[in-house]
Amino acid sequence: MIGIQIDSTTGDLALPEGRMTLGEVREQTAQFLLEGVPGSFGEYPTLGLAVRRQLGAPHDPMFPTLAVKMMRHCLIPVERIVATSDGYGITFKD
Repeated sequence: MIGIQIDSTTGDLALPEGRMTLGEVREQTAQFLLEGVPGSFGEYPTLGLAVRRQLGAPHDPMFPTLAVKMMRHCLIPVERIVATSDGYGITFKD
């Protein structure tokens, strides 16, 4: 998916040469979905996985399936999401 890139350290637009850059944005879009809470995406109130609510809690067995469905709904080519010892691992389709 091609879109406007955002600088991962500042959260602002990436301006390496003084202008906006376009490029692959599936990881940053997946990050927005993971960190967003339901209701934070305006016209799509059901989007948002609120992954920060799971900090310190046991793994939710239904979370990976919900996350894959939501990312596919947003046209992010994700293959699967697996619970790991330090969070979740996302595998994207190429």
